[in-house]
Amino acid sequence: MPLMEYLEPRLQKETAPGNGPYYSVDAKGVRAAAEYLRCTLTGAMIACLANDVWPLRFCRNRGLFSANEQAKLLKSHAAQIGCGGLGGPTTILLARLGLGSLTICDPDTFTESNLNRQLLCREDRLGINKALAAQDEVRRIASHVTVRAVPEGATHENITSLLSDVDVVVDGLDNLESRRLVLRAAREAGIPYVYGAIAGQEGFACLEDAHSGPILDAILEGQHGNMAEQRLGTPTLTPTATAVMECLLAIRALLGKPSSSSLWHLDLSVPEIQSLFL
Repeated sequence: MPLMEYLEPRLQKETAPGNGPYYSVDAKGVRAAAEYLRCTLTGAMIACLANDVWPLRFCRNRGLFSANEQAKLLKSHAAQIGCGGLGGPTTILLARLGLGSLTICDPDTFTESNLNRQLLCREDRLGINKALAAQDEVRRIASHVTVRAVPEGATHENITSLLSDVDVVVDGLDNLESRRLVLRAAREAGIPYVYGAIAGQEGFACLEDAHSGPILDAILEGQHGNMAEQRLGTPTLTPTATAVMECLLAIRALLGKPSSSSLWHLDLSVPEIQSLFL
């Protein structure tokens, strides 16, 4: 029996968002499809989207993404290196957007000073490793996502494993040494790299891929540790706003959207976003 025929009693006709009518299926229907097809929940969602049947959890993405693009995200794997102020929200946003696999890396544990801005930090998570907390949060939000938590820093010894089968690397780092290590490994593996940094009310994001060339060298050349962040602070709003820019760039990379050799600069004191060409 074809999948559409099997799912017919569970389908709901929708008229929006996007152009033209389509069908949606709820979580129970996706689980039924997975059992019928003898595959994972992610595999069942991909099969549904191939028939323009949208899992209800992704219906509001329709219009921004086509069914094929949503399925492509479900087949994608991102490495989130650092799960603090930037990496926490990017991890959650990527899971909600529909990525099927995440590798999450961070050696640090939550402290009380993280409570002002790190979305994954809660009073009951103080002392908990950030990568393990991110894994737990993703599983509560999107149980279909394959999550690998690595509660340690990126090193010369583990970087190859961290980037294995990865389609995009998202930077949530706060030190230059680790950033250069991960960037170099991503370049060698031919994996797009999404850079992000914050200082005070300013945030920066950039995508380096095969089309842009090694544009991050110019950005990192004059940096020394996290001195600007230490001087200007890390207020509540800046990391999450900057994480949104990083996610936009990651999605562009995963979907093969055209990218420009530019640095996005967010200034919340104005507020404005500028595109600074490199």
